[in-house]
Amino acid sequence: MFNNNYLELGKCKDKEHAQYVKLNRTILDPTEKELGLIYINGNKKGSKIILTQEGEKWFKIFSPRNP
Repeated sequence: MFNNNYLELGKCKDKEHAQYVKLNRTILDPTEKELGLIYINGNKKGSKIILTQEGEKWFKIFSPRNP
């Protein structure tokens, strides 16, 4: 996300932490809380992101097809 410039950071001292926070606030939080597509199991960096049944449906719809 950051390498391809989909998300950008402002000036910060701790780049790794800033990336973690930016990713959570812009992508993961809305996907979990508003759309219900994922479930985050655990806390902080060691957590696992699990697709819900609704998330699996969305993944099938929007995943690129292999020729």
